[in-house]
Amino acid sequence: MQQFVQLESRNLVQIVKWSLDGSPKTCLLPNALHDALSPNAENFGFFHIHRIRSSSTASNSDTTPYNIPIRRLADGLQMFIHTEHEKHSMTNLRSYISFYDRKGDRPADGIGDLLKKIVKDRFGKLVVLDLEGVYKPALSEDIGRLPCLKYLGLRRTHLDSVPKSVAELPRLQSLDVKHTNITTLPSTIWEEKKLRHLYMSEVYVDLSIQKGCDHEGSSTNLHTLWGLKIRGQIPMHNQLNRLVGVRKLKLTCYESSMEVIDAWLSELTNLQSLKLRSVSERHESSKLELESMNKLKSLRKLYLLGELTGPRKILGELPRSLSVLTLSGSYLPDDPMEMLAELKELKVLRLYGHSFLGKTMVCRNTFPKLQALKLWKLVELQHWIVEDGTMPVLENLEIRYCNQLKEVDGLEKLTSLTKLTLTGMEWSVDYVKDKMGSDVKIDTETPEAVSFKRNKKSGENEISK
Repeated sequence: MQQFVQLESRNLVQIVKWSLDGSPKTCLLPNALHDALSPNAENFGFFHIHRIRSSSTASNSDTTPYNIPIRRLADGLQMFIHTEHEKHSMTNLRSYISFYDRKGDRPADGIGDLLKKIVKDRFGKLVVLDLEGVYKPALSEDIGRLPCLKYLGLRRTHLDSVPKSVAELPRLQSLDVKHTNITTLPSTIWEEKKLRHLYMSEVYVDLSIQKGCDHEGSSTNLHTLWGLKIRGQIPMHNQLNRLVGVRKLKLTCYESSMEVIDAWLSELTNLQSLKLRSVSERHESSKLELESMNKLKSLRKLYLLGELTGPRKILGELPRSLSVLTLSGSYLPDDPMEMLAELKELKVLRLYGHSFLGKTMVCRNTFPKLQALKLWKLVELQHWIVEDGTMPVLENLEIRYCNQLKEVDGLEKLTSLTKLTLTGMEWSVDYVKDKMGSDVKIDTETPEAVSFKRNKKSGENEISK
């Protein structure tokens, strides 16, 4: 992160979108820098952007990039392999990024042809293969003939499976199959020694039939394990015990396995982000029984989905390092705000459906760094009290379908509030103007959704939806 800040300070990157907690979310190369570097870089074959040229605009200079081997190729509009440059040698290609997003019933078979050309007569040198958004790319076992491949991106490709040879790539570091139809991966993927980042969407694994492991064969290489769903009873000695270096984890498991999962979590001393869900054997939200929270000293982001067993103990032991906390289906009987106010680093707090069952919620402590607060579907909440000095830097407040909450006692005390979003609420415009300022502008695009926004610097209000 420190290196990224240095790049921004030197105008080498430009941040265009921020997360709620104030961290950068999307960045790009500044236009001036891009325009200055791109022509020379493309002419020397450092990279090439493949575009469709019409016959009226084509010229001799159009073919210049193809006179030398291309190392990095960004492909859009039409598969490169299906153009007049099909005969061009691709054996030196290091990086291929496709923006070919044509949808339909026919898979994008050009990818298979491309792989054949890359590995023709020799093993391919490809390091990065990013096919995000390509509709069902026709991957073959040839992908296993890419010994240099480190990044394989298949997000949003609608694939149902991946070739078995993917698990045999010796240098693979990142595999992204998030937002696909893939529910299983080759079992040998867990034996990949260099794998660092694995992104999935509810990929199933049954640890009850997997070979058990202990710390003797520990792996600190895997940093991201996102979207794993464990079914079956988990034995005490299992493959998870090996993964002691995980920093980012999203996991769904049966309630009956929570004790084993909790014991494993206590060993993840470098864990920074955790999304944990407990389900019953009927796949309904279930109970979360946690004893490990106070051991996760590095945890910054926490998302718990399930009923908290012993909620006061769990909330009281939450790591003080947390900057983002989300609770959903927690069924807290008592107001959690007093305990959550002890999290002095908290920047984002989300209380989603059925996280709190009480009728009254009071914010009397400071929440000194809280910037965003979301209250969704707290169906029993009737009265919310905001006292002086609380949430002094809160900028974003979102309330959805808290149907019994008719007003907030002290809303005007949130002096830094710049955006208020109401969905499914019956608050009057006059009430909001009285709390936020009479000159606030209002945008009502649907009967249920209303947004308010004010400029805290100049006092001039504007709306964004």
